[in-house]
Amino acid sequence: MRKRGYEMSPWWLKVKRAQMHMVDINREALRYASRHPYEFNQIGHPATHCYSMRFTEQPNPIIAAMLGDFVHNLRSALDYIIVACVPRGRQKSASFPILFEDIFATGNDAKRREGFETAIRGLDQEARG
Repeated sequence: MRKRGYEMSPWWLKVKRAQMHMVDINREALRYASRHPYEFNQIGHPATHCYSMRFTEQPNPIIAAMLGDFVHNLRSALDYIIVACVPRGRQKSASFPILFEDIFATGNDAKRREGFETAIRGLDQEARG
């Protein structure tokens, strides 16, 4: 069966790979939870209904690695989309900027604002939001 357009695009392949990671993450998380790796202990008088929860077993560390791969694949898909949307001469320095704070709120983030602008330079104004 022949694949259509976007189904073979690098960004779509990254999204599909992220979905496969999520299936693996869910499988491992369910395996961990099915062992009931925790215990509840009552704190104080029974009428207070206060309990503490203690994990008796740590989850498999591979879950964190799989989660990292999941996020990386989604991030890569966003980069592919931005690179496809800028002019050919800008593709090597284009990327999807992810920010954890408003770099435009203060006057102290000139270098970070410059990096942001470099990442999306050439992107259509409507796509910039």
